[in-house]
This record gives sequence, structure tokens and C-alpha cells, in this order.
Amino acid sequence: MEGRGVALLLLALALVALICTTEAKPTTKSYAEWQRSPSFRLSVLLRRGGTPGAVDSGSSAHETCVVLAADYGQPHRGLTDAHHVLLFTRPEAYSHDVEQVGEDEASRGEVLDFYGHTEAAVMAFARERLPCLAHADFTAVAPPPAAADSDPANKDEILELVKSGPPGNRIDLVFMGDGYTESERERFVGDMKRLVQDMFASTTFASHLPLFNIWAVFRPSVDSGIGSGGKPKNTAFGLYRDGTELRGIYTSKPQAARDACREVGPDACDFPTLIGNDDYYGGLGGEFTISTRSLTSGTIVLRHELGHNLIYVGEEYDGGTAYFGVNHARSLGTVGWTHWLTNTSKPLVAQQSKLLLQQHAWYNLSRAPFEIKFDSAGNYKRWLLTYSISGAPTADSVRITLDGKELPFNSAGTLDRTFTSIFSDEGFTRGPHVLKFAEGKKPAAGGSGGRARDGIMLQLCNYVLTELMDEDHYHTEFAFPVNVSPLYIGAYNTYKLGGSLVGYRPDHERCLMRNMSSPHFCVEGMWLNLLSRISLIDSVNVTTDAKVASAVLHALPLGQKRQPAATTTDDAPTTGERYVLTWLHNGQEQPELQDRFEWTLPLEAARGRWVAKLHFLTPEVRYDPRGYTTSTQAFSI
Repeated sequence: MEGRGVALLLLALALVALICTTEAKPTTKSYAEWQRSPSFRLSVLLRRGGTPGAVDSGSSAHETCVVLAADYGQPHRGLTDAHHVLLFTRPEAYSHDVEQVGEDEASRGEVLDFYGHTEAAVMAFARERLPCLAHADFTAVAPPPAAADSDPANKDEILELVKSGPPGNRIDLVFMGDGYTESERERFVGDMKRLVQDMFASTTFASHLPLFNIWAVFRPSVDSGIGSGGKPKNTAFGLYRDGTELRGIYTSKPQAARDACREVGPDACDFPTLIGNDDYYGGLGGEFTISTRSLTSGTIVLRHELGHNLIYVGEEYDGGTAYFGVNHARSLGTVGWTHWLTNTSKPLVAQQSKLLLQQHAWYNLSRAPFEIKFDSAGNYKRWLLTYSISGAPTADSVRITLDGKELPFNSAGTLDRTFTSIFSDEGFTRGPHVLKFAEGKKPAAGGSGGRARDGIMLQLCNYVLTELMDEDHYHTEFAFPVNVSPLYIGAYNTYKLGGSLVGYRPDHERCLMRNMSSPHFCVEGMWLNLLSRISLIDSVNVTTDAKVASAVLHALPLGQKRQPAATTTDDAPTTGERYVLTWLHNGQEQPELQDRFEWTLPLEAARGRWVAKLHFLTPEVRYDPRGYTTSTQAFSI
């Protein structure tokens, strides 16, 4: 009996070990299943040289970590298995006027976004790369206590501007107004609706609207407007200009903005955006997209700065510091848009151009003329001058001359900063030249002449002068204004801050990441970046009774499911898009169900394993290596 008892005990222990081993074995999932599994996201602001309020890691580089997010949420479809971790890095802030801080300062901070299917995998991966995480404060991203919601007077007003579907399978933009007092609530609501209309009812984001939910958060400010001279007003999020010039706008209360965005709800704070109650140009990109309510420049700044995050790209204009993403190649051999090239019959060569001048001048033209002397070798056939000026409301506000010959100045009729281009099909002669910006007609004695109101001076903000070869060697894609002739895709020189060649961009001046006045940008890059976070299939609903089984697939409203109200009124090619829906039953395609979003079959015939495979075809995507334009969902009957 004793030997039998020992044998039974050993058998029992073996069974326990088998059970434990079986339970510990990881579940095998297909790639499609991983694409639909929730992801853990860790977002960290990394600063070098120290950040107020952050804990120093003690490293020699004096790095500090501020945790921006740490939670499970929407799937990232780029993840392949339980151990895979994705890392995306971007500058802490993008400034269209990078010279205001300098290249070193602009590169000090960066945001690192880690994605994985498990918290353990993400944290292990991140800690290897960021020693300062050991000292970071994670409490700021913890869910707020329930008591915080007990007093309705302390709650922000959350408005739903566009609702296309559940936040867990949509891209959510959150507009938060700053410098709007309680009495200015109606202005806030009107401004947010106008900006959404400007952004999504025309070319820029119109075809992508069904992927978005758009929210507005109203938190009243004590003071109206935003600060200047480096001093914030008493406002909800503390927006301010560093000086008085119309350029960067910063927030002095980033944690307040993070908290307000998170209050919108789970998975509903993908892209936090701050809109200042200010009538003039200004903004910033990065962790927060920042712009103003300006009727003339608010949308221009907003779509450019949002482009950085929605497409995950850097700049295209000359004189910047952040160049990366689908719109940038370091060499001709690394060009990633070869499937879009206009001329595929010849080897790719760079379009021939030379940067002559580039500067953010920030010069008060009321003091004296601004004169630039330069030399040309006379080797190019054409030139392009782009510049921006503020405080020039009339056509005679500014006088621009080149070698004494007057150039046209067309005022936009506003004090706001405006961007202008002058194109010449005659190149410079060899030798010295002089470009001059000067105040035009003097204001009447004792009056401002419409200038210097609201503290807006007559100021030359920036200028860029580029020499271009003839059309055979430099395709301009259009004569001014935009879209006179067809778009040309090739490889165009881009010059970083300091004037040296940093790489190549796809086109001349069409993309809004280079040309602030253009409504066009990298549509393929945006589709793929957004679809990496959401599925084309919202759900497949199955019902059965004693005789039949029915299935209904609910898809994003694209292709033949696109609603007329979401169709662009401009020139985005939404008419060329469609869905292709394939049903597989026990591994076999069912041709009779092709492109049917609803079907009913006899119950016995329907029993088994089903897979719905939905593919999105659009002229705006030509190459999808990761399969983001295809979604699948499996179920059994």
C-alpha cells in the first residue's frame, strides 16, 4: 500500500505539472489575429539637459523622462507577435520658424512612442533604451479618481463635432480651446466647427474623414486671448508667444492639456490639439498640435502641424531640422516613392536647383529697408522667391525690388502673416545682385495707416530664393497659381538649416509640408499611417435560428459605403475607390457571396469556420507592403 501511495502521489504531481505547463504555454495566434489584439502604448517625452518637474536619471547625458501615456488601447496593426515592440520617435516640437530656437535647441527633446501586445514586453524594451524611466513618475497617467467627477461644475464641456464610429476603431482628434472666457463659449463652438469644415470639406483631409471622430473640449479661461513676450495669461492651457512676432506658440500648462484630452474618454485622445483665441498666425507641432482661430492663417497652420503627426513625417521646406518619413529620402538610392514617379523610363536624377538665400529675418521694415546682397553664377534659367510678411494690409504697404526693378506685392488685405511666391522664367545674370524689402507708402501723419494695430508690426518674417534650371531639367509641375499643369513626381533637393543638402522630396511646391499655402500633401502616407491603427471592419454580426444563419459586415464608410455627406467637394479622387469583400467558409472562397455585406444561408450549410476579408482600393494608395488596406475577421457558426 505504501508503494502504491507513492506511485499515486507521483502521478498526481505529474498531472499538476502537466496542467501548469499547458496553462503557461503561450497561445498561438495568426498575424490577422494579432492585428486585432489590443496594444500597450508607452509614450515618453525625453529631454536632454533637464526639464522642470522631471526627475534626472543621473546619466552623463542628463536625460530626463516624462511619461505621457502608459495603457492598453487600440491595436497597432504593425505588430506581428507577443514579443514584437515598435518604436516611433519624433521631435518634441516642430516649428516652421526653427531659427527662433536654433538647431541644437530644436533637437533637445523628442517623444518616443512604444507599442507592443504586452506591458511586460514594452517596458523591458523601453527600459533598455531609457535608463531615466527608472526614476519617471507614472502617476500622472493613472486614471483620475472617481471623486474628480463628483462636482459637475469642475467638469469640462465635451462636444462631439464629428462621430463616424467607436473610438476604439477610429482616429480621434480633440480640439481644446485656450483663452476663451465663459462669455466666449459661442465663439469657441463656432471656431471649432469652422476649422473642422475648412480641414475636412476640401482637398486636404476630405477623403479620410470617415476614419475620424472629432471632439471639442471647452474649459473656460479667466482671461481672453493668449500671452506674448514669454508671459502666459490666466488661461486654461497657458498658451503664449515667446515674443511679439507671429511665429511659435507654446503651452505653459502641458499637463492640464493632457488631462483635459484624456477626459474625453478611452481611446478618444489620439491627437490633442490646442486652439488659441487669437486672430493671428502662430502655432507648433509635436506632442500637441497648436494653432489659432485666425480666419486667414488658422487652418494653414493647423493642417501643416497636424500633418506631422497624422502622416508621421518631418518637414519639406528648406531651412528646417526635422527631415524624415515617406516624403524624405537621404539619397536617390533610398527614394521610397518610386511607384509614384512620373518618368519611369529613365534613371532617377535630381531636379536641378540651387538654394541661394534662406533666412528668418524678423525685421521691422518701418525702421529701415532690408537689403540682401548676393552673387549668382548665372548657370540657371529661372528663379523662385518665397517670403512671408506681417502687418501689410494694403498693396502699397511694402515695396520689393530686385536690382532696382520693382517686384509685384499683392496684399491679402490683412495684418496677419501671409506667404507669397514670385516666379521668374528668366534666370539671374552672372555677378552681384541686390534684393530689397522696404516700407511702402508711409501711414498718414498721426495715424497708423492700418499698421501696428494689435501690436502687429510691418515685418519681414522670412524669405527663400532658389535658382531653377529649365523645365526639362526642373519640373515646376505648375505655373503660379497652383494646379495650372499636371503634377510631376521626381526627386527635388531639400536644404537643411545652414544651407547644406539634406536629401530629396517628391515634388516641387505642391505639398503643404513645404508650401504652407497648398492644401495638398502625402495622401498615401496618411492612409497607411491611419489604417495601421484601425480596422476596415467595425464588426460582423451573426444571427441564427432553427433554419438559417445570417451575417452582416459593418465596415468603415469608405468605397461603396461612403456617405454622400463625407464626399469631398474638391478634387480628392474618392470616386475611384471601392471595397472588395471576400468570404471564406472552411478555407474555401465563396464566389456567390463576393462583395455582399449581408447574406443569409441555410443553417446546416452555414455551419463551420468563416473569415471575412475586406480590401480597400483607392487611387490614393499604390503600394501597401504591410497590408493595412486589407482587414479580416474570423467567426464560427
